[in-house]
This record gives sequence, structure tokens and C-alpha cells, in this order.
Amino acid sequence: MTLGGIIGGTEIADGLRSAGGLRVVTRVSRSSPSLEIPADADGSEALVSSSLRSDLRRARRRAGRIGPVAFAMHTPTSPEELAPLWDEVLRIESTGWKGRAGSALRHHEMLGAFFAEYARRATERKELRIGILDIGGRAAAAVVGVEWADRLWLLKIGYDERYGAVSPGMLLIEETLTHAVHRGLRSMEFLGESAPWTRRWTRVEHQVTMVRGYPHALVGATAFGVDAARWLVRRCARRGTDS
Repeated sequence: MTLGGIIGGTEIADGLRSAGGLRVVTRVSRSSPSLEIPADADGSEALVSSSLRSDLRRARRRAGRIGPVAFAMHTPTSPEELAPLWDEVLRIESTGWKGRAGSALRHHEMLGAFFAEYARRATERKELRIGILDIGGRAAAAVVGVEWADRLWLLKIGYDERYGAVSPGMLLIEETLTHAVHRGLRSMEFLGESAPWTRRWTRVEHQVTMVRGYPHALVGATAFGVDAARWLVRRCARRGTDS
């Protein structure tokens, strides 16, 4: 049994151990960026660096030359409300390199179906958030997330490459953070892996853990031995690359 992509993971591992019948192993697989929001925050400006604030102001001025810049965070509560918003998300994502590579959600049958079903279920729970950034009356960028446990979890971010010169992705994140602050949320979770662009927003990173359970039987011991050997080989290979 393998459970991947778990932030922290210790509670799940402890629960599996207490249930008995399994040898449980946890390993940190990567880190996930998190922008913590203080309880007394009254806007997004104080949460980012002065250099990023300056870049955002310049991006907004450039975007304003095209037309008015507007943002709306939607909380669809029915399939009828979700459908046009989801279509807009798929359109925006497919305008970039993912569309050209054929990896956008509308071109990826299995992943597209998974996200569509997840969005439908999150809509039923009133947890889904879809933010749309308009520039000059056209949707230029979109974010899909869920609001849960007083945090905003970002699942998908995309922008129309025709607006690339005015940094619509940066403006989208700024507006999304402002929304989270006004909602009184505790953090905005970027998910995915830490990258140079996320480090402009935050240096805080959560450890993402993989939890594996092995039955206390011959087959479990064999699987544990094989996985341990593979992990050791990968670790040695990484050390050889770094040296």
C-alpha cells in the first residue's frame, strides 16, 4: 500500500501503525510551498517583498494599457454554474505550452476526467474556488483551488500566453492572495514543487511525505527489501551526481 503526496504524514503513519498488521515506512519525497497569512494581515502587500511589489505594480500598469484589469473569485454551487467556468479554465490552460504539447487537461483524457470529477465533488461541498483575471474584457488567467481547513489550496494555475508580456500569472496570484487575506484564511498553499517563481512569494515549505505499508508476511518482507534496495540505489546516484 502506497500513499503519496501527503503533507506531514506522521498522523497517517501513526494511525496505520496503531491499526496493526503493517510495517509502515515514511520518506520525504519533496517540499511544497506555503504562504502563511498572519491573523492581523489587512492586505497582500505586506506579505511579499518590496521587489515583488514593485514588479507587480509595473505589471499592472502594462496590463492597464491593454484595458481594465478585473478579478473575480467564483464559488460555484451547481453543475450549471460550474460548466462555463470550467470551460474557461480549460481554454486558458490549452493556449500555452501544455496545449502545444498535448498535455493540457482538455487533451489528457484520464487526467482531465479526474479533475472534472474532483471539481464537481468540490462544488457539491461548496469548497471549489475558480478565480478569473480579466484584462481588457477577456479572461487572461485562471486559478482553480479549494478552500478547506481555513486554507486555500491551489490546484491549477494557467494564463493565456497572448498576455504573457504583462505577467498575468503574477497578477492572478496577487489577486488570489488578496482574496485569501480578506477571507481570513491561514495560508495559501501552492502545492506542486518549490520553484524559482514560488520562492518570490514565499520561502516557507512543507515536507511532502510518501507513506508505504508492508504486510507482516513473506510477500511484505520481499516488497520491503526491493523498495529499500531501489531507494538506496537512487540515493547513491544522487550523491554521485552532486559530488
